[in-house]
Amino acid sequence: MVDPLSRPARQEIHDVKEQYADLVKLQMSGSRFLTDERERGLLEDGLTRYGLSLDQARGMVRGAAEERGSTLQRDVDEAAVFMLRDAGEMKGLVRKRDFERVVGFYTLRSEGTMPAAEIALRVKTLMEQNKLKPRRAGLLMTRRWYNKLK
Repeated sequence: MVDPLSRPARQEIHDVKEQYADLVKLQMSGSRFLTDERERGLLEDGLTRYGLSLDQARGMVRGAAEERGSTLQRDVDEAAVFMLRDAGEMKGLVRKRDFERVVGFYTLRSEGTMPAAEIALRVKTLMEQNKLKPRRAGLLMTRRWYNKLK
């Protein structure tokens, strides 16, 4: 009977992890912002092609991002949600100025990899997911600034 954790088996596992780590580094080269879609693709590759667990694959992606000084979109989403919650502290209403500040933050963190319209929609989605509402603004005190985002 062969021990599954014998030296050759351990070496093979190490080689697979090393190959996956190299793939992650290659995919992250040239961009310092990793979108959810690209991250999901890397995780799927780790699970299906390399036989890694989700935690292993996620850890390797996060490690490569930290090593390269890259940002994951889910980290930016998390920070944006905190900013929105802070802005909407009173009654869950977010002012237009605060919304625009969060969009500006998101734009800086994404380093120009996403268009401004897509970022505004992403922030709007984050507001809706966290049950935050837009505060009325302007001369007529409407929510038109928010409703125009489509």
